Amino acid sequence: MKKGLFILIIVLGLVYEAKAQGEHYFPEDNKNNKNLIGGDRNHLYSMELSAMKEPILYNDTSKNETYRFNWFRSFDDPIIIRIEKSKDTYLLYWKSCYNKVDKPMALLIDERKIIDKATWDLFKEKLKNSAYWKMDINEFAPPGVIRMEGSQWILEGKTATKYHVADRWSPDSKSKYYQCCDYLIGLTDLNIPPRGKY
Repeated sequence: MKKGLFILIIVLGLVYEAKAQGEHYFPEDNKNNKNLIGGDRNHLYSMELSAMKEPILYNDTSKNETYRFNWFRSFDDPIIIRIEKSKDTYLLYWKSCYNKVDKPMALLIDERKIIDKATWDLFKEKLKNSAYWKMDINEFAPPGVIRMEGSQWILEGKTATKYHVADRWSPDSKSKYYQCCDYLIGLTDLNIPPRGKY
């Protein structure tokens, strides 16, 4: 219980700091779905993405097709993995930043590599199998359940004509959504032990 309370205090402190910083990374208004990533969560996520020097996807007007897995864990530094198709080029980016209460946020990892079309196609197949584009943005906890320890698995998708985001708390490892995001983790050079995939 004390550990959970300590984490809550840290998160509230980060949210307070985030409110004084720049632009939000997630849309504030969506006529098709009022179930948004809003308020304090948008502030906190935006602060972490800004620290990793990431682009804002929802208002990107390029023709690139981009997907970004934002992985915000309770006990580990945040990680993003971005996979992108630009014409006939396929790129994978992965970043992490130091995120502890006793030190300011700082970029720790900033890597990228070219991937092949087969790798991209397999990701798109996993995305399709998860029914990503039809998923609700949020999946809320059952009544009376307070989520204190775990991680947010947030997947953004942006094409030339549409944008979507799905935010899940510690998804089941058997779910198609988890497997889609986990596939991206496996494409990087990150060495994440099984206990780190929560």
